[in-house]
Amino acid sequence: MSEPKIILVRSPRELINQNQIAYGWENIDFSSYKTANDLIEKGFKEQGYNLGRKTKQIKRYYNLEENDIVIVPVSGAIAIAIVEGTKSYLKNPSEKYSNNRIKVKYLLDSEKNIFIPRKTLTTALQSRLKIRMSIASLNEFKDEINKHIASLDKGEIHTWAKEVEEKESKAIDLFKNELLKRLKDGKNIGISSGGYGLEKLVKKLLEINGYQARISAKNASSGIEDIDVVATKTNELTSDIEGLFIQVKHHKGRTNDWGIKQLIAYNISEEDYAFHRKILITTADVNDTDKKFAQDNEIIIIEGNSLIDWIYDNIEKLDMATKVSLGITSRLSLI
Repeated sequence: MSEPKIILVRSPRELINQNQIAYGWENIDFSSYKTANDLIEKGFKEQGYNLGRKTKQIKRYYNLEENDIVIVPVSGAIAIAIVEGTKSYLKNPSEKYSNNRIKVKYLLDSEKNIFIPRKTLTTALQSRLKIRMSIASLNEFKDEINKHIASLDKGEIHTWAKEVEEKESKAIDLFKNELLKRLKDGKNIGISSGGYGLEKLVKKLLEINGYQARISAKNASSGIEDIDVVATKTNELTSDIEGLFIQVKHHKGRTNDWGIKQLIAYNISEEDYAFHRKILITTADVNDTDKKFAQDNEIIIIEGNSLIDWIYDNIEKLDMATKVSLGITSRLSLI
């Protein structure tokens, strides 16, 4: 028997009580295909999907099998599950991005607590959990994760009491939800209106992560092409320049394909950058059709919840003036 794989799966928290994990792709039933290659070739390519880097993620998820180990991140903690193997599909689930499901068994300690606080994990594993992928291998952390599993089997893991964990986790979720609502509505928040304030926030987030960033002049072009923020970073070893070209949309409900078209039309001098990416950042949601359109044109989308996660992960690095403009206190609550 092969050694169990250890895979990170960003599955909806609500499915933990159902002993399930899930992945999105509402238009494709993973369980109807016999192999991962069939799924890619017949399920995705025949429907016109250009998966690119997502191919590996989809195959990893599909190939989960009995006794593989799944790590499900939640706010401030992780849950560990063992795959039982049964695949299923829901066309219209009540939880977002949960169409393709796999039955698992979540591990509990002696007090029936599921969650292991992230602060008990090594710095390396905590950092890996921040990776912006839905599915990722954690095999390199096998020894550490197996120790947690062994402790859970003995009921000896040092976890939060359920009430404390739930209160803290819910408080973080409420904080994020309220911050996103304020960003969308422009109410109870001090950033500039009309999208410029959001552009300044994106610029600040890039700068604290080592980029040189600038907001592009408005109406610089008479055509459809448009960029709101340009960020560059120079590799210290090779002097190669990485470029990010970003379109920022301050919307409430849905963001359509206009920003994607603006990015597609924007021409970049390839010789100036060893590596560059085009990115659409929005406070709103983007539908699957437009996501596919973006992916086919190698454009990354960071929508509402992902934007808030990015802000939250960098709150400690933000200067006080930026925090105040967002209404964030030093105790990470909203006023």
